[in-house]
Amino acid sequence: MWEQNHRLVTEFGYSALYWKNRSETTACGHLTVYGYEKYRNGNHVPDNREVLLLL
Repeated sequence: MWEQNHRLVTEFGYSALYWKNRSETTACGHLTVYGYEKYRNGNHVPDNREVLLLL
């Protein structure tokens, strides 16, 4: 979400847990929305677009 307008989703992260061949498997990632590259945070919250923080 962009700090200046919370209606603009600029990026999102995802995680999934599934089973493959009876083994628990996870997948995770971080995607940015095409066309919103110019909307960057940094005035009120840190700009972490280039940092993928998956816990």
